[in-house]
Amino acid sequence: MICRIGIWAFGILLLALFAGCPPETYFDNPPYVSLRLDPNYGEAPLDVVCTAHAYDPDGYKLTYSWDFGDGTVCAGKSTMLHTYTQLGRYSVRVTVSDGTYTVTDERRVWVNNYPSQSGEIGPGGGSVGEEGIFSCRFATMIVPPGGAPAPTVFRLSEWPSLAALDAKQANSERFQWVGSAYRVDFPLKTSLPISVVIGYDDALIPQGFLPQNLIVMQRLIALEECADSAEAAGDRALLADNVPMAAAIDTEARTIQFDLYAGALVQLAVMEEPFETAQFDFGAKQGGTEYCPSMRVLFEDPPDNPEWFLSVLEDSLPQAWQVLVSERGFRNSAAPLRVIVRDLGETAPGLLYLTDDATICLNRNWLNAGEMMKTFAHLYFHTLQNTANNCRSKIDNFVQNQWFVEGTACWAADEVFDAQPGGYHATQPGRFHAPLDTADYNGQTEYQTVAFWKWVEAENPGMIRAALNAHCGVTHDLDFGGVLRENTAPKLFKDTFVELWPEADFTAFACTALFRKHFENDEIQAGDLWADDALGAYGVCPANPEDTYVLHPGYPGDSAENPLTIHYEVQPALSADWFLLKTGPDSALSGTVHMAFELVTGETPLDAVVYAFQLGDIAPIAEFRDLRQPHPEATGWFAEGVEIGIFIVDPRWGSISDRTRCEGQFMVWIQTEKGE
Repeated sequence: MICRIGIWAFGILLLALFAGCPPETYFDNPPYVSLRLDPNYGEAPLDVVCTAHAYDPDGYKLTYSWDFGDGTVCAGKSTMLHTYTQLGRYSVRVTVSDGTYTVTDERRVWVNNYPSQSGEIGPGGGSVGEEGIFSCRFATMIVPPGGAPAPTVFRLSEWPSLAALDAKQANSERFQWVGSAYRVDFPLKTSLPISVVIGYDDALIPQGFLPQNLIVMQRLIALEECADSAEAAGDRALLADNVPMAAAIDTEARTIQFDLYAGALVQLAVMEEPFETAQFDFGAKQGGTEYCPSMRVLFEDPPDNPEWFLSVLEDSLPQAWQVLVSERGFRNSAAPLRVIVRDLGETAPGLLYLTDDATICLNRNWLNAGEMMKTFAHLYFHTLQNTANNCRSKIDNFVQNQWFVEGTACWAADEVFDAQPGGYHATQPGRFHAPLDTADYNGQTEYQTVAFWKWVEAENPGMIRAALNAHCGVTHDLDFGGVLRENTAPKLFKDTFVELWPEADFTAFACTALFRKHFENDEIQAGDLWADDALGAYGVCPANPEDTYVLHPGYPGDSAENPLTIHYEVQPALSADWFLLKTGPDSALSGTVHMAFELVTGETPLDAVVYAFQLGDIAPIAEFRDLRQPHPEATGWFAEGVEIGIFIVDPRWGSISDRTRCEGQFMVWIQTEKGE
């Protein structure tokens, strides 16, 4: 009995000791990280997707620091895209921290020269390639007459097999890599296909696979699209993707031939069974000539109801093409549209490709035809954006361009299928606390900038098309009808837009958006751009509770001697802070409201706009441009049932080097009527 009591007492003592200690002292664990580079070899310029597969056993938020080995060191996300421009061997290192522990992983990248053939080909056509330098029997690129309207250098180089990059796919039961990879380089986006012919050797085909099941895989860089319900759309996964291409196989001649409309990294592979495919064309008039867009659908993962799926696609493409290309005048890729259908899970409706302007990847999991049609139009507009942009701009500026790329794609989907609900990514009020051109900020997404682009098209119809056309002119230096030649100049969509419309008034947009619209509802009014009832109830957008002030007698704000001081904080630039003033029920406080803004110091020309509204009627009280300058007090009527909205905005469109938050304050008081 004495022994049992002693053990029990000792246990109680231990519990008491541990109860006073923070649990993490004894249970905190370091995070885990494994780094993957894709590809980890190649020719310059080499675009490498760097992925840190990391997790924390205790669920703490992780931060990532990157050293790419070429002098580039930065904080970042779990997946980064980095370009190597010089030959050499580089060590890529990622350091992951949970706030207490840090772990590091490191991998190598080799940037080499590989066997190649190149030549200058002009309007008469020609070919590049020969036997002997390639692992297959031969590889030849054939340029038809007219394929290169001006003398252009074409280059064909041999890379090591992509099997070394993707062990999962290389060892999968669906296909296996065959031979070497080939990079086909030419700067044209052509309307006439450039044919590539590879003479394969039967000995290269793995045992158990048949030559007639050979395919061509193209390696692309993609971003995952996010569903409207996804919480962190701004942190979309970046990935290297392998996409099947259409090809013609001659088993007797042991050749496989495929067409390219732009440069690509490709390799042969062989399937156990071919993918299911479907193709259709439709005729339309464009520029007085017969133009027949076509779509080839390839089912990597067939949907449960492929007939229904195809019927939705066959309805979607003609409508998207008719509205965006034929009616709105956007430039379409000359290449046939390729639609890859695969299982992308529950939150990714599709993929946006950075390195291709004629491919769409669409999730197989759809139950609602309307949302699928809107998603298709959204992805289709990405191909139009890619046509107007060169590869270096897409790769180098993919983060900075997301606000434009995703916002205008949401606008385009709404233009095509406006009567269909869903797929709108309705703007939330908190989005305005983030700079408009910020892709990811506190969980607010770049998709929600669709409100801005709807406003732009209402104020300046055709501006999105004009911006894409202007951008195309900067990022390409040859335009022969159906042929574009890219240059290597990186260009931000924002810079193109601002140069085209320097008068774009962000303050006016933000006031319209926050004080005249709600964004929590879908926009489903057919043909609408910015109608009064298009985005929900007419009225002021609600402020956060901590930014809502109820004025009472006996409290700050009830007189000039007892003013209410309100502090504001604005992100630089293209962002806003706003406040709501109202009186409580049965309050005797009424009269003239006064608002006095203190001068802003520094370089930021903040704007202030004040609105009063009652029962849906909105009346402007004052608009102050540039709070660095003195302004008179703003005044208006204030009583029960009247609310005042005060809006502060940083309206700057230029590149802002100083990212310091802009802070200031203003005072509010009520001058009551005599006798009250």
